[in-house]
Amino acid sequence: DYLDAYSDMVDIFKLSGKQAAQMSEKSLIDFISTCKKFNVMVAIGNPVMDVALTGGQKVVNEYVEKCVSIGIDIIEMSPDEHDRLAARSQGITHFLGRMLKQFGIKKTQIDTQGFKDLLDLVEQTCNDTWDLYTDLQLYNPYTLDTISELRKSTESLDKQLREIKNVEKR
Repeated sequence: DYLDAYSDMVDIFKLSGKQAAQMSEKSLIDFISTCKKFNVMVAIGNPVMDVALTGGQKVVNEYVEKCVSIGIDIIEMSPDEHDRLAARSQGITHFLGRMLKQFGIKKTQIDTQGFKDLLDLVEQTCNDTWDLYTDLQLYNPYTLDTISELRKSTESLDKQLREIKNVEKR
């Protein structure tokens, strides 16, 4: 029901490894299938790392095979690649949400869908704890540099607009 109503606003469902472990196999398969039907990704915590630390390579291989057999798509990447991608997705998303809230973005009578999406972004990111926000910004080694790049892009666009405005005044 939730995805019927909101799938256009949901890109990923995050389950902890414990949540996934508590679901029956059938429930987990149905959940993953429903998410795929609506093009919503499913992330399941860090269970592979937990399995690797306790069981070794053979147990990891069995775990991965089981995940694939029930429809979980495994995306393999190094921790460094994960951090780089997370900085450019989660880091920016949460930064923009907090920035727009601090700016004072508010609903208007003429909101476009894009503007409504920005309001949804604020709602989504600013309902998370401040600790989660600061963790995303400060503990990923790439996020602060990514935010600096974003800031430079904003300044560049602003400069371009001001140059056009100055040319038109002449």
